[in-house]
Formats: sequence, C-alpha cells, structure tokens
Amino acid sequence: MTPTRKTHLAAAAIALFFSHLAVAQSIDVTFRHIKQPGQTFVRAYNPGDFNNWGNTSAGRIAVGDASQMFYDPVLDEYLYTISLSVGATHQYKVHYHFNADGTDFQWISDPYNERVNPSDNDNS
Repeated sequence: MTPTRKTHLAAAAIALFFSHLAVAQSIDVTFRHIKQPGQTFVRAYNPGDFNNWGNTSAGRIAVGDASQMFYDPVLDEYLYTISLSVGATHQYKVHYHFNADGTDFQWISDPYNERVNPSDNDNS
C-alpha cells in the first residue's frame, strides 16, 4: 500500500469516526399554553414553520391536525412537544378553535413570548 493510499484511508477512518459530531443536534421543545380566565376556546394548536403551519384551509387548522396541543388536566395546561434543531430560529403562533368543528377560530401571537416579528404577521 502506498503512503498516499494509507493517508487517504486514515483520513477516511477519522472522518467516519467523528461524523456523528457533524450531524445537527436537536432537542425536544415543549410549548405550554395556560387557559386564562374568560378564555372559551375548545382546542389550541401550535402551528409554526417547523410543522408547515398546520393543515390549514382558508386560515382554519383542521380538527385533529398534528399541530394540535394536548390538554393535560393534571397540569391544566395545553402542551405541544416537537424536536427542533439546536441554534435554529423558528416562527410560530397559537391557533384557537372556539367551537367543535373549528369554524370559529383565531390566530394569536404567543402571549408568553415577548419576541414578536411585526414584519411577518406578528409571529412569535
């Protein structure tokens, strides 16, 4: 085996050994939403650029969409967990349904996030 070939094999072995470090790291992020006194929504969603803004039709997210938040009665909170890349920036909103079929709905900025993008529909 020539020295050049040995060098290439050694470099390939080192690259393979450390290749897991080059993969983008991700972390599970849980969004929490607490129903405030007087709020009457029946479902909450957490649509964002990380889930293609939910399955929308004329601005309404479909009942049962993957962006729907899970209600935890023990915590009395709505939760949505998704794996996101570390260091990435994402935009999202909260979407409410006020009736069973979701025809009465509203999009809002996250009331718990002070960072809002006014140049892009006030996304959080």
